[in-house]
Amino acid sequence: MGAFYPFSRDHSEKYSSRQELYLWNSAANSARKVLGLRYLLPYLYTLVYQAHKIGSPIARPLFFHFYNDPTSLKIDSQFLLGRSILVSPVLTPNTTFVNAYFPQGTWYHLFNYSQVVMHPEYGSYENLSAPLDSINVHVSEGLILPLQASALTTTAARKTPYKLIVAFSLDPEKQTLDEAEGTLYLDDGENIKMDVDEGKATLINFYASKDKDSYFEVSSSVQEGKFAMENGCVLQTLIVLGTSSLPKSLKVNGIDASESIEVKSLGQFSLEISQLNVRLGKAFIVQWTTFA
Repeated sequence: MGAFYPFSRDHSEKYSSRQELYLWNSAANSARKVLGLRYLLPYLYTLVYQAHKIGSPIARPLFFHFYNDPTSLKIDSQFLLGRSILVSPVLTPNTTFVNAYFPQGTWYHLFNYSQVVMHPEYGSYENLSAPLDSINVHVSEGLILPLQASALTTTAARKTPYKLIVAFSLDPEKQTLDEAEGTLYLDDGENIKMDVDEGKATLINFYASKDKDSYFEVSSSVQEGKFAMENGCVLQTLIVLGTSSLPKSLKVNGIDASESIEVKSLGQFSLEISQLNVRLGKAFIVQWTTFA
């Protein structure tokens, strides 16, 4: 669970018993698996920026966003990161399952996109497998989640290409245009002001839409793109959840890129579009259709 806290580390004191994670193979294996998931850092850092600017908490109770759902008022064993990442930890010893509550909508397991919980009309509890070295984390429909690769240090991780997870609904009855959005804040990690007005940071808003699983569009708008351009921030990959239909034609900024882009299915509900090489400091648009 600590892997999903903004500040995650083991504390000990000089004269206390040794408790470093690597002292036990079982703990070390779990730590390697889960702490490596902190490629969520771009998303967490953006939440820190939003907390600084408007006071929204980083970790939130379910009722913070699902206030019309009476059941969410009593949930104290799960939490949200931002609006749409649901963390459902095991809080009792020697337990390998968790009874987790899912509000209305489509929820994708962050580490296995084929595992989906969907409640189109109302929320419900689900019994989830929770092996000792795993944690259940789900991404809600309507979210665009910015990620980077994991590395030994945050400095190294910040130099890796970006990936966006775009989560659409799987509700077959949904008649309107399906949409998702997200935000990415970038700076050097040292600027106390966290302000995009001085050219020392970049703020990017992402938008996505899907029209009946046939036409897709992912785009951005950029505020003060200088920082992202000077630091070579590149979007390399899109993970699209809520479809398994492979593109028949694909354009990047209006130019046919079908020959240079790599596309593959990741399972029943997801596909990966890679080798985009899109500069994040400028607004972009990626469009594709699933018909010839």
